[in-house]
Amino acid sequence: MNAYDSGVHTALGALIALFAAACGDNTKPACVRDSDCGDGACAEVTCVDGMCAISNPIPQGLMAVLQTQGDCKVALCDGDGNVVEATDDTDVPTATSACTIGTCTNGVPAIGYAPANTACGSGMTCNATGMCE
Repeated sequence: MNAYDSGVHTALGALIALFAAACGDNTKPACVRDSDCGDGACAEVTCVDGMCAISNPIPQGLMAVLQTQGDCKVALCDGDGNVVEATDDTDVPTATSACTIGTCTNGVPAIGYAPANTACGSGMTCNATGMCE
């Protein structure tokens, strides 16, 4: 095997290891810097000797540090440093106008019309099709 072939095999091996880690075989992903190890939403993540290390995981069931507002979901920690999503129908999307309302149904966000005759301006009300008149 020449130097070129050796380099190709080394690079191919590293690529296969990264794919295996991404596919959930519980192999810790390789890293160069802390930011290669994820966002740290449920634990402190650091790069130690080329491998990602997790420390101080947030207990199971507590909210993750990072949340997406208006997606009808809540990000929870699993106690092992991972984020799991759960439905949260109170996390409604932001209405786009005075005559619309954000809703969630079984974790699916939507924007609908406000009820007819909802006040939307000085002496104005919403009609049945979401227009302020």
